[in-house]
Amino acid sequence: MAKNFRQNQRKLQSVQIATKYRTKKGRLKGDNKKQTKTLRLACPHHYYSKKGALKSATFAPNNDVLICEQCMKKIPAEQTDNNEVKKLVKNIQGLIRQVQYANVEINGGEKVQKEANELMVRIDKFPKMYKRVFSIVGSMTRKSKNNKKRNKRKNGGTQQWGTWDATR
Repeated sequence: MAKNFRQNQRKLQSVQIATKYRTKKGRLKGDNKKQTKTLRLACPHHYYSKKGALKSATFAPNNDVLICEQCMKKIPAEQTDNNEVKKLVKNIQGLIRQVQYANVEINGGEKVQKEANELMVRIDKFPKMYKRVFSIVGSMTRKSKNNKKRNKRKNGGTQQWGTWDATR
């Protein structure tokens, strides 16, 4: 099911951009320093192969973390608890409120206030998005495990040499 899902999905624009600016060594490099920094901040950690297949750009040096070869950022391998995500978002919202307050105090301008307000609205939606994405990932993992169990032979045999039941 997961294989068919990946083949039928539309190409994501962020992954297409990452593929376009990917060097031969697998790193993201833009036309200038600013573009390179923006590309690495918005890295989707995937790319399209020459044949058009979606490929992961990560490798796992150990079980705790994945490292993206495009942006060289570390990605936690284990899912964070939903309550922990909400707690982290509340901490970030507190920092954004500090910026909003200080900006008004120093008469910092409308641009900073507008960006802080937009960030506050977006970060407020993050826990729900996180929960939704990982519920889908969990259901796909369960389906693949069920398919493996269903495809297992009834007699418990494997396809290794010498383990077949020979009847003559």
